[in-house]
Amino acid sequence: MTTNPYGPDRKELWFWLIFGSAGLAFTAFAIWYRGLPIGPAGWEAMILGFGLFGFLTGRSVWRLFLRRDP
Repeated sequence: MTTNPYGPDRKELWFWLIFGSAGLAFTAFAIWYRGLPIGPAGWEAMILGFGLFGFLTGRSVWRLFLRRDP
């Protein structure tokens, strides 16, 4: 297994993991507090929020698990 010398190091991956998890939690709290969106803009914000923060969290967990960091 080779490491990527240009990727983020472990400290930055931990930061993105915490940031992504907090974003997922805040998005889930907003949906729980306000309910499911009615219009298309609300659905777009919900999908983009979960998509972005889910990607950040998943990528960080995956790279920390595989130890793919410089």
